[in-house]
Amino acid sequence: MELLLVMWSIWGAVVLLFAAVKLYALMLVRANSSQLVLDGSSQNLPAQQAAETAKLNKVRSAERVLLWAVLAITAILLVNHVTHMIK
Repeated sequence: MELLLVMWSIWGAVVLLFAAVKLYALMLVRANSSQLVLDGSSQNLPAQQAAETAKLNKVRSAERVLLWAVLAITAILLVNHVTHMIK
């Protein structure tokens, strides 16, 4: 039973981390889009856009990895529960 508690704790931690990364990515997108509207006449806008896009791509890749981790841990938990129900 302790193993099950550990598995649920890990699942919860990964889900919270995924939610935090998702929220951070949404904040980056919102800040980037509002900056484009407000700073449309800036000379160094392409360099700023490239930096923001690079940062967003890193966050998106972390988001994908965490999503797959959540799905894998969820599948493991479901298989564990089903096998215990069958026994």
